[in-house]
Amino acid sequence: MTTFSHREAATTHGAGRQMPSVAGRSFRRFRVECGELSPGLQAAAPTARQWRHAPLPQRLTAEAVDRVLGTASGEPPTARRHHALRLLLARLGRRAHAVAALCLDDRDGDEGRIRIRPGKTHQARVLPLVQDVGQAVAA
Repeated sequence: MTTFSHREAATTHGAGRQMPSVAGRSFRRFRVECGELSPGLQAAAPTARQWRHAPLPQRLTAEAVDRVLGTASGEPPTARRHHALRLLLARLGRRAHAVAALCLDDRDGDEGRIRIRPGKTHQARVLPLVQDVGQAVAA
């Protein structure tokens, strides 16, 4: 049963990794209740290890970022907007929903800063606006 649990856990991600062990313990508990197994054996199914940060994505290389920034598609206003969004994502390192929530009022062109609205940390951030990003947003 142990090999089965490990083999099944290797094919799933997240909470699904625990299911084979849970099923094995439930089955053993049933057999203990029926008198077919000695009490205490129901906990003999090992649980699969669950790592907290295992599904973190790999980062893009500088070359891959440059390739993405070099792509332009669509009509000129849409292509400019997409380029500005890509630059904001790449240069500021913010999450997509934080960049999508930006408004023109969040940009302070005179001071060269941009305000990121509260997100996961529940705090607004003020970040420097790099020149190429500021020019793309202004365009």
